[in-house]
Amino acid sequence: MNIENYAPEESLLSEELKTIKHETLQNSNSEESASLDIKKEEIERQDSIELAEVRRSLEVSQNDSLSKENKSNSNENPSLLLFSRINNPVIKNQIIKLLSQREEYELTRDDAKILYDENGDLVFDNDGNVKMENIPTTYIAKTEDQLSYTLQNRINEVSSDTPISLGGERSSASSLDGARENISLYDEIESGAPLTNLQKSIIEAHEKGHVLRPYDGEFFKNYFSKGLDMSKIKYGEQEYDNDKKKSGDNNVTFEEAHKELIDYMSDGREVAERMSQLKNYFGMKEDEEFTKDHLLFAKNNYIKDTKLDNHMEYFFQAITKEKEDDFIKLINTSGI
Repeated sequence: MNIENYAPEESLLSEELKTIKHETLQNSNSEESASLDIKKEEIERQDSIELAEVRRSLEVSQNDSLSKENKSNSNENPSLLLFSRINNPVIKNQIIKLLSQREEYELTRDDAKILYDENGDLVFDNDGNVKMENIPTTYIAKTEDQLSYTLQNRINEVSSDTPISLGGERSSASSLDGARENISLYDEIESGAPLTNLQKSIIEAHEKGHVLRPYDGEFFKNYFSKGLDMSKIKYGEQEYDNDKKKSGDNNVTFEEAHKELIDYMSDGREVAERMSQLKNYFGMKEDEEFTKDHLLFAKNNYIKDTKLDNHMEYFFQAITKEKEDDFIKLINTSGI
C-alpha cells in the first residue's frame, strides 16, 4: 500500500478547505482584511495539521495491514529459523525449565512391576493382559545443568547435518537420547505429488524439532491440552477411508483410526512442532510474540500458501475460540 494511492482523499480535503477559504474571502470587505489574514493563516495551519494526520493514519493502517502479510510465508529456510530461535536465551531457557518440570513430574509417578508366578511365568488377568503392580519409582531426575548440556549437544549435532533416507519410508524422528531425524527423499503430499523444496524444508524442520524438543509422554500431553480441544477435530468416513489407504490396513475400525489420530495430535511433540511451523511461517528468528492476529492469519492462509497439510487442518480445528488465549500463551512460553 503506497501513500500516494491516497492522494485523492488528501486532495478532497485540501479542496474543501480551499472552498471554505474562498467563500470567506469573498464575503469579507476591505475593512476586515486584517481579520481575514489571520483566519487565512489559521485555516492554512489547520489544513497542514489535518493533512499530516491523514498521512500518519494511512501509514499506521498500511503497516498494520501489511506487516503480517509481508512476513508470512517466509522464504527463509525453516530449519535455520528453528536454530535461530532455539539458540535465543529466552527460548532455550523455556525449554530447559519445561524439561525440568517433566523431570519433577516423573518423580511423582509409580513404576510398574510385571508379575510372575512361582514358576517364573507371566501372570495374566481375565482379559489376557499381563498383570502388573505399582511400586515406588526408582527414577533419578536430571538436573537443569544436565538438561542444558544435553540440549546444547543436540543443537550442535542436528544443526550440522541431516540424515537422508533413500528408501520408501516417510520422514520421521525420535526424541530418545542419541536418536536423530530421518528425512526421506520420497515424501509425498496427499495427492501423491512429490514435495516442493519449500515443503521438504518444512518437513525437515519439523523432524529436527522433534529431536531438539523431546516433549513426549504424559506430562507434555497434559501440558499442551490446555491450548487445544481435540474433540473438535472433524473426522468422518472420507478421512477414515483416506487413512486406510495410506496405512494399507483395511482391518482397522473407524473408532480405532479416530483414536489413533487423536492420540497422535495430542502428543506434545506433535503440538510443539506444528506450533514451530507457524512461527517459521512468519519468519520468526528470536523470541518475537506470536499474537491472535498471527493465528487468525495462519488459519486462513497457512495451508493455502504452503500447499502442505501435514495434519495442520486438524490442528487449526482444535484451536477453538475458547482455547485461543491458552494457545497463544503456550506458543510464547514453551520454547517454540
